[in-house]
Amino acid sequence: MERALVANDEKKSDKKEMEGTHLIYNKMIKMLEKYEVIQFDSIGKEFDSDYHDALLVRVDNEKAEHTIVEEFEKGYMLKNNVLRHAKVIVSKKEDKEVEEK
Repeated sequence: MERALVANDEKKSDKKEMEGTHLIYNKMIKMLEKYEVIQFDSIGKEFDSDYHDALLVRVDNEKAEHTIVEEFEKGYMLKNNVLRHAKVIVSKKEDKEVEEK
């Protein structure tokens, strides 16, 4: 559903299509919350393999190493169990050896 929302924004869908997609998404999230399934936020947090799958590593000298800078898919939990790991991009510092060459 989240990809559908992004796709609607990217292709500049008509207003009714966007509203319909948002309504369905919001109902789905409320239904999941009813059964104690929650999304968890990852951006800005330290990478933890128990909660995240790192798809890419991005050089970012402004952020601490292993900080999540972008999220492709949100993660979901049921109580204290991970149902789906968040798929993320993780930061790393630029290698000094590469600069010197």
